[in-house]
Amino acid sequence: MTDIADRKKLLRKEALGRRRSLTAEERQEKSRLIADKLLSDNRVKAAGTILGFFSMKDEVEMENILRRLLGLGKRVALPLVTRPGQMEAVELKSFDDLVPGDFNIPTVREEVRKIIKPEELDCVLVPAVAFSDAGYRLGMGGGFYDRYLIRATKASRLAVVFDCQIFPEEGFPREEYDQQVDSVFTENNTLEIK
Repeated sequence: MTDIADRKKLLRKEALGRRRSLTAEERQEKSRLIADKLLSDNRVKAAGTILGFFSMKDEVEMENILRRLLGLGKRVALPLVTRPGQMEAVELKSFDDLVPGDFNIPTVREEVRKIIKPEELDCVLVPAVAFSDAGYRLGMGGGFYDRYLIRATKASRLAVVFDCQIFPEEGFPREEYDQQVDSVFTENNTLEIK
């Protein structure tokens, strides 16, 4: 048997292949279905402050979700990498405040950045390369979300991914520091974990 890092690497490759095999039209339609489910969830409706994220090209399309959250009067935050393996939540007041960041993913321009403390968050929208059907995530390997979720003690952890990114818990490679989410929203299902 290979070690856990090798198993994670293999699963990451498979999950990314599945995600990238979706056409732009499929991603758009599946993202719309996920957005509608997520935004009708009572935890999101009740939340005052939500950490979202901007998606990479082949992930669930998040811009629409972020715009809708702002339109609902939510206090929205985005991740900001502060050093290797560490991130903070920075407030997004307007799309006019965005500039290209790492990997060309939009981030809030430095002169208007305001850090939101993790304990102020009501919800964290969690991306991943893959999730187990028990709510454990496999990210890109940097550990940013695992470290941050530990600090966001009162926030609901809501994952947004496509169905093709869900794998059985049995055999899913994880380590003791890997964090579990409360729910996983896909185009076809909402997995309630906790």
